[in-house]
Amino acid sequence: MGAVHNARVIEHVFSLKNNSAKPCIIEKISPDCMVCTRVEVSQSYVAPGEAVELKALLLTESLEGEVSKGIRIDVGGVGSDLYLGFKAKVIPRFVHAEDPGAVYPVQAGETLSVNLNFRDAKNMNWEKAECSNSLAWLQGAVAPDRDGGYELKVDCDTKSFDVESGYYQGLQSLTLAEERVETLISLFVENDYVLSPKELIFRKSAASQRQVLYYKANSPKALIKKVHLDHTHFRTEVRPEYSPGEYRIYVYGRGLEGYNESDAEIRIETVDASFREVTIPLLVKP
Repeated sequence: MGAVHNARVIEHVFSLKNNSAKPCIIEKISPDCMVCTRVEVSQSYVAPGEAVELKALLLTESLEGEVSKGIRIDVGGVGSDLYLGFKAKVIPRFVHAEDPGAVYPVQAGETLSVNLNFRDAKNMNWEKAECSNSLAWLQGAVAPDRDGGYELKVDCDTKSFDVESGYYQGLQSLTLAEERVETLISLFVENDYVLSPKELIFRKSAASQRQVLYYKANSPKALIKKVHLDHTHFRTEVRPEYSPGEYRIYVYGRGLEGYNESDAEIRIETVDASFREVTIPLLVKP
């Protein structure tokens, strides 16, 4: 089948001729790989002297490098079976510019840029590429790079989706017209802090209420400097715990019976000015 780029379906047609004096029947066709190989045959009954076409389809999306596949054919009436083999060299449409097995460290709320080298891109309109990812908090987009090519930029929204620390793999897909190419992105999410709960809910039915936030800094830059809550109905009190970097934030609400204002927001300012502020929604419900 020669050299091909992955994310394409290629085909080869075999001609099978019955050289015996008896008719034969193609009873069963078994590809070596049921995932990447499909087989179509024009007819199963073959009279003496006649030939049939057998079309082999190779799905290269998940393949790479030198590929050898085969098809076993059970033929009734001739006393023997057939085995057809074919080879192809599958070239990746794009590869990581860096180590493809690299694990990218991601801080919560950080934007990660993954650079890819695109191949066979002369006739492909990358500006209209549609990106999707198996992880909802990863969003990819193709943009021109400084060298006149293209790069894939992946935005990691770990904050909105409440992603916990840990190792993740996202399958990033690019679709252009009817073609799709994929790459696997490995990440390790490192959250600088742990916060519980993620929002506070107060009720109008109670005259005065108290809610508690638990905050733990996993790095020195996430230590609390000040808590901001500019609202006449609420006040806060920060109490360090016994373990370094751990806090309890008490939030007091009063006079909420006739509360008709919009929801408030608590902002935690950290000691490192370069570290983003932590925000917690404060909701008031009936």
